[in-house]
Amino acid sequence: MKLSEAEIALLLERVRATHPEEARRLSGHLSLLAVSDNLTSLVREVTAAVNRAQAAEERTSEMLAGWTTTMTSLSTVLNNILHEEKRRNDADQQRFALEERRIASEEKTRTERIRGVFAPIVSAIVSAIGTAAGFYWSRSP
Repeated sequence: MKLSEAEIALLLERVRATHPEEARRLSGHLSLLAVSDNLTSLVREVTAAVNRAQAAEERTSEMLAGWTTTMTSLSTVLNNILHEEKRRNDADQQRFALEERRIASEEKTRTERIRGVFAPIVSAIVSAIGTAAGFYWSRSP
């Protein structure tokens, strides 16, 4: 049976009245017991805190494992989006290159038409004017 502090104090006073030396030794022993009890109490508190920390770490670990799965899925989705955007960009560049080639081809065709059709016409007109001028100047006195 555990005695209360008041009961211990009364018993210690009775012993002190009859045996002061033993009361002093007993008081020192009781003080050591109190320190020991405090130490035991502190060890229990630390143990409880460590257990709570381990439990929290386990829960955090589970949450992080869930986040790892989520982040892996997110990474896969972002990579798929990246590949799709790259494919679209490549397709746009190919369309742009084809359009540039078409425009260059049209310009070449236009230049060839000018050279092939209009150049002879202009040359013929200039020749005709030159011939007419030569004829006119040769007839003038």
